[in-house]
Amino acid sequence: MNAALEENPSTLLRVMVVVAAVTVLALAVSCGFRKKPSKVVEDLIRTTERGEIDQAAGFMSQGFVSRRGIDTIKESFREAALWIRNDGGVKAIKVLKDDSVGDVAEVTVQVTRGGGDSSVVYYKLIWEKGDWKIDDVASDPTSPAPSATP
Repeated sequence: MNAALEENPSTLLRVMVVVAAVTVLALAVSCGFRKKPSKVVEDLIRTTERGEIDQAAGFMSQGFVSRRGIDTIKESFREAALWIRNDGGVKAIKVLKDDSVGDVAEVTVQVTRGGGDSSVVYYKLIWEKGDWKIDDVASDPTSPAPSATP
């Protein structure tokens, strides 16, 4: 052992603490402090609501972009942003399902807009280049806002 460490036990303790901290950090990173897939979906919805089309397109997987085409995807986001804005914005996002196994996840959300109507949207995500990316999207028909009278 290094003579300086033997003479000063507090230095040895500091070195041991640093080694332990680095080990814990390495384990945490390898185990994956991944953002939850449902958080990615919520971020996508809010990005679309703000009309940030290029940023929203960045949430899509390479496979999704290859299948649909970037121009088609951006046009869909433009239409969705306009629809959301004309319906009073996004009032609430309720996560109904957030399941993942390895590098694949399924997220189901209910999006309620300011006008009161809501949609259930199903997302399939894949882990791609260090991030969850949307690989497929489907939705149920829009549910109208509840009426004031029966």
